[in-house]
Amino acid sequence: MSTLTRVTGFVEIRSNARIKNLVGLDNLSSLNGRLVVSENDSLKTLEGVSGLTTLGVTSQESLIISSNPQLQSIKDLSALSSVPGGVIISSNASLKSLDGLEALTKLGGTPFECCPQQLQGTLTITGNASLKNIDGLRNVTSIQHGIFIKDNPSLVNLDGFASLKTITVSGLPGTNPPARLEITNNIALRQVNGLSSLTTMQGNLASLVLTGNTALTHCCGLYNLLNNNLGCDSQPGCGTVTISNNGAGCTREDILAGGACQSTTTDNAAVASSDVVYPNPANNTLNISITNDFTGTYQFALYDLSMAVVKTETFVKNGVDLNSQIDLQSVPKGMYILRVRRSDGETIEKRLAVVK
Repeated sequence: MSTLTRVTGFVEIRSNARIKNLVGLDNLSSLNGRLVVSENDSLKTLEGVSGLTTLGVTSQESLIISSNPQLQSIKDLSALSSVPGGVIISSNASLKSLDGLEALTKLGGTPFECCPQQLQGTLTITGNASLKNIDGLRNVTSIQHGIFIKDNPSLVNLDGFASLKTITVSGLPGTNPPARLEITNNIALRQVNGLSSLTTMQGNLASLVLTGNTALTHCCGLYNLLNNNLGCDSQPGCGTVTISNNGAGCTREDILAGGACQSTTTDNAAVASSDVVYPNPANNTLNISITNDFTGTYQFALYDLSMAVVKTETFVKNGVDLNSQIDLQSVPKGMYILRVRRSDGETIEKRLAVVK
């Protein structure tokens, strides 16, 4: 299959007990249908599809990655830039992040075969036991129809939705599924600041459900959406809101009383802006110096002012000190935003100038 460059239908890689990667599909660049990778017990990476740029739609979905218990990474999807239908990522017990989806700027938008006035879409992320963040979606600005984030017990934040502005629908009233946002039973989820830019859920029956996230105490990220009455058509009262059984301080009343998020940094964050990175302005090298009791990973992500990712580095801190460097030689001069995130969810952002 190494000569295969394009498939006019769909591709399913399912129920292969021994396959560990997708080597053999190295020259595949596009599908006219969906890609399904499911129930492959030994699959660890998607190596082999790094040239895939475009997916089509089959039965409303474009991409399904599910029930691959050893899958650790989807970074080999980094060239994927066109996903016109729905995306399902579910029950991948070892998957820790969605890194690899950074080229996507929208999900969904293709007309249903039966009903051209309706568009296909939806994003479903459910039952991924080790998933800690969804940062790979950081450049997505719109998603068609709905977002369902459910039963991901290690997920600590939704910062990957930082660019998301709209959940879109289309079609005549009564002919199209309403826009939906459901975040349920993610027991480690601590904050939803990443939803701060989301202000609009289109249609006349929009629905927001936020329930069973028992550690969730910082919900200011939903203030703009709630304050805008979900931004749906025929305001007011065009949508329904259900917020219950989350952590203390995360009710609809609390959110509206508290106002919009003021900062992405938590009050007790151990990643203080004064001692993490230097110099600022930086030239070809950024120095990292961290001293605290935390052990785990630190992710450093550099964005331009349009929030497109420019560079990322991840370091593991095993002791009291972390001292390292980030090479900036390939980074053009200009102003950037540096986001530093620990594996426990603590996050800080600061502006960084690069001079040459």
